[in-house]
Amino acid sequence: MKAAAMPLSAARPCGVAEPFAAALDEEMSCLIDRYHVPGLVVATIENGAVTWTKAYGSVDYAGRRPLKPDRVFNFASAAKTMTAWAVMHLVEDGKVDLDAPADRYLRRWHIPPCSDFDASGVIIRRLLSHTAGLTVPGYGGYPSRRPLPTLKKTLEGGSYASGAVRVGWRPGSRFHYSMPNTQPAA
Repeated sequence: MKAAAMPLSAARPCGVAEPFAAALDEEMSCLIDRYHVPGLVVATIENGAVTWTKAYGSVDYAGRRPLKPDRVFNFASAAKTMTAWAVMHLVEDGKVDLDAPADRYLRRWHIPPCSDFDASGVIIRRLLSHTAGLTVPGYGGYPSRRPLPTLKKTLEGGSYASGAVRVGWRPGSRFHYSMPNTQPAA
């Protein structure tokens, strides 16, 4: 899904979002003060589409420019925690084996074969701990309001990535913080 194509709305929430939105309204100013955040935008997503958004606070600490619900933020590395949480739920449900080769679970993209290292050593546990041996330390970000590249295109080094993901050293041999190690890839 392309970010620019997602419908953003400040409409009254419905269904599951309604109690969530009411709780946010009740607590948000306290949370913004407690965590020293000038503002934020919250969205609910159902079936891959943004169904509701609401802005709280301002664009900056001066508070002169209120945030609007269509403001887009870069979620970046915050996705790692959510990804690990989701993977561990799959592990608990017996749907994912932490010590299985990651390629077993990939459908749209596969770890490129490597003559120097055994790609089967790229296991889920190592992906989650940045010890899988994958290259590409980071991305320069995505220009706002422009369509996002597909996950496959990003992993292959297209678009805004700093190169294709590949096995660059023996999996499990060292820690190396890596963006592709913990991005959802299935």
